[in-house]
Parts: sequence; C-alpha cells; structure tokens
Amino acid sequence: MVAEEVAEGHVGWPALKLFLAAFGGMWFWTVYMTGFILADVGALGQTYCVWARAYEVNKGHNDYLAVYGIVCGAGVIVFSSAYVIHVLGSVRASRRIHDQLIRSVLGAPLRWLDSTPIGRVIARFTQDIRAHSLPIDPVLTINSPIFTIPGAAIFVLGIWVGQIYIAAQLSVKREMSNARSPLFSHFGAALQGIISIRAYDAQVQFKNEALKRIDKYTRAARTFYNLNRWICIRMDALGGLFAAGLASYLVYYRTSVNASDTGFSLNMAVAFSGGIIWVSH
Repeated sequence: MVAEEVAEGHVGWPALKLFLAAFGGMWFWTVYMTGFILADVGALGQTYCVWARAYEVNKGHNDYLAVYGIVCGAGVIVFSSAYVIHVLGSVRASRRIHDQLIRSVLGAPLRWLDSTPIGRVIARFTQDIRAHSLPIDPVLTINSPIFTIPGAAIFVLGIWVGQIYIAAQLSVKREMSNARSPLFSHFGAALQGIISIRAYDAQVQFKNEALKRIDKYTRAARTFYNLNRWICIRMDALGGLFAAGLASYLVYYRTSVNASDTGFSLNMAVAFSGGIIWVSH
C-alpha cells in the first residue's frame, strides 16, 4: 500500500485554474462578480437611506420611504440572481470535476487500485468534492479622511494575521484529509468482513483500531476549528479597535459631521472588519 502524499505550501495555480474554469470560465465570473458588486452597492444604499434624522421636521418622508423600498427591492433581485448564478456554477463545477475524477479512477491501472485504499478514493469523491459547493468602503475617507491611514494599517495587519492563519490551516486541512481516508477504509473493511470478525471474535480489536483512527482524525479536526476561533478573535479585536477609534474621532473631534453621516460611517466600519475576515478566508 502506497502512503498518501501530502502537498506543501499554498494551492498551486494549476489547481486554482482547474477550479475556476470548472465554474464556467470568464463569462461566469464576470456576471457573478458584477451581480454581487451591484448587490453590495444596493446594501450600501439601503444603509444610507435609513438615516438618523428622525426628529427633524420634514414633509418628504413618503418620498424617502419610496426610494428605500425601491433600493431594497432592487437589492433583493440582484442578490438573488447572483446567488442563483453561484449555485448553478457550483453544481456545474462539481459535476465537471467529479466526471474528470471518475474518468481518472476508472482509467487507472489495476496496480494503482491495488495499492490505493478504497477509503482514500471515497474521501476524494465525498468530502473534497463537497468543498466546491462553498469591501473597503469609500465613505470612511469622505467623513473621516484622517482615518484612511489607520484603516490601511488595520487592513495590512489583518492580511498579515490572515497569512499566518492560512499557512497553518492548509497543513492542518491536509492532515484532516490524510486521516479521513484510513477511517473510511477501516469501516469498509469491517462491513466486508463482518462474518469473519464475528467468527474469530475480533470485535474488540476492530473497535479499538477504529477508536485510534477516530482519535487521529479528531486531533486534526479540533486543531482546524481552533484555528478558526483564533483568526476570528484577532480579526474581531482589530475591527473593534478600528471602529472604537473611529467613533471617538467622529464624536469628540470632528463635530461638524451630522448624526446620520456618523452612524453611516460607523456602520461601514463594522462591515470593514467583517470584510477583512472574508478576505483572509
């Protein structure tokens, strides 16, 4: 039996090119990214329409409500369309890569099938195929231009922390995949040889071996989920520091900015921290 190979470093460009092309090529990505950019613009417009001047005398409330309704409706339509395109592209990519994998496995020589456990093949067709089915806001520079530099510094720190997270996550994820295959193989062998296991009273040995393989997989899985908590805590801390500093600046030093613009900027600052996490992932 040949030991399973574990890649090192970041995902190579050939693998990324195969993954991106399976979705539908340049046409798919152009339509998909345009749809989600327009959806983000719509969400930005919704936040801007809901302003904080509720106690001012203004006879045009109905007009603002109509504009807000139109923006919300357009945002829902654009986002739904982009999401449907994403789902269809994910299904298409999964089908194409699955077909290529099927052809590679069925066309492999018998020697490869003898030296490769069935559990390893099952892991490629299940968990790995399943993985295919998974903004910096300019308004901050308008109302608080002095915070452009701190915002850029926070973004750079976020990317730096994200690189540490990605370097650790890649190796842990590969260890998870490497530990999953023997587990599948063990259960498959137990099902095929259940009669012999019972005849030789080897249930305890098979159970102990299964527990050992489960423990090996659990160690890698626990580390993987702890890494997610690690990155979330640090990104939330960076985002909280940025939002708190911006709030203090707008409230105590830049008093010329009205309440609605201040609230809008703070809302975008909170979204800014979430954007850093998204970029890191």
